[in-house]
Amino acid sequence: MDSKIRFEIEVDDDYSINYEKKQLTFIELERISKRNLKFWESIEVDNISSDFTSNWNSLNSRVEEIRTHLSELEELNHNGITSFIYQKYSNTYSDNGLVIYRVPISSPIDTDKSFRKIKRFIEYYLKYSDSNLRGALRNFISLSKNPQLYGEKFSSSCDYNYYPALYLMKQEFGKIKDDIADFDSEVLVPLHQKLDDISQSADESSNEITQFFEDENSKIQSQVELQEQYLNNFTENMEKWEEEKENKLRELEETYKNKLQLEEPEKLWNLRAENYRKKAKFWTYFLVGASIMLALIFSMLVWFLYEFPLDISKKIPFLSQSFFVVAIISFFIYIIRILVKLSMSNNHLAIEYEQKAAMTRFFQALTYDGESINENERLIIINSLFNKVDTGLVKTDGVEMENMLAILAKNLK
Repeated sequence: MDSKIRFEIEVDDDYSINYEKKQLTFIELERISKRNLKFWESIEVDNISSDFTSNWNSLNSRVEEIRTHLSELEELNHNGITSFIYQKYSNTYSDNGLVIYRVPISSPIDTDKSFRKIKRFIEYYLKYSDSNLRGALRNFISLSKNPQLYGEKFSSSCDYNYYPALYLMKQEFGKIKDDIADFDSEVLVPLHQKLDDISQSADESSNEITQFFEDENSKIQSQVELQEQYLNNFTENMEKWEEEKENKLRELEETYKNKLQLEEPEKLWNLRAENYRKKAKFWTYFLVGASIMLALIFSMLVWFLYEFPLDISKKIPFLSQSFFVVAIISFFIYIIRILVKLSMSNNHLAIEYEQKAAMTRFFQALTYDGESINENERLIIINSLFNKVDTGLVKTDGVEMENMLAILAKNLK
């Protein structure tokens, strides 16, 4: 069977760092399947790794089915074996007379040259979070291949985005410390060997040895200082970045709080402004219609008074034609004044509510832009927005609205 059939495990790119595909015999496939299944079962806590376990369990079940089928055969039939395996893995290709079955898996595999890194990250992640291990591993592997994406993941509040970036950043810091810690093996040991070679040579003087040691020591010191400076600069930049993000978050929280407080009042004021605007139009049209109607009525009354009986004027002297004309004109003017006041009052109320809605939106825009408004100014603004609206029939001084406009104008400077 092994002389005709091979298997090739294809790992999803999202779960491999340095994996190289190899052609495997059935026994090798079986061993890898059992070994990885055992690993994922060993770290399973509250079913957080159940996805990976189920993938390997499915692969292991198919391998066992093939093993059972082979054990039940009375004689090895190459065509029968390939047909049975094809039912499990239909993706195949030929290579030098071998039939290669592709075995897909969406999970890290222990034959990955960087599997130790993956394993250490899993141990680290499970200490701090128990959610979405699959997503965390994808992000860890992606960031391992693309370190320039660290900052993007740091801004996320999700554990599976944040912890992979934090772990890899710590690993970068660890490399700096390891470089310093490994000076003994990587720099001092070769230096010591070279010093021994120099001491064994009779032609070289002690001054050369001393000078060489000083030069190498200077290089070591320079490297240490350079690494420390890099680490200090990075730490400083991280602190500045964190402070900026915290300030921005506070501003967004304040803006959102103001939005929740003023969103519904703004809708109410817009609705009332629209209603009073409609009423103002109605009373304006009604005023025009009433004026036309009163004019017609007045013309009819003038004609009627022209035909007023003279004997009635003689009997009742104060009921003259001029008396009726003045009385009717006064009554009509009174009606028209009432209609004018109703129209102007509704128009005034519509304008007042439109101003309140506009000031509310303007106040929210200021807080979103980060303009500083102290508590006393905030109370004046809120009081101005929620004070009683006059009808416009009685003149008011409008001091509160002027104070609010002055405060908002000051914050625009």
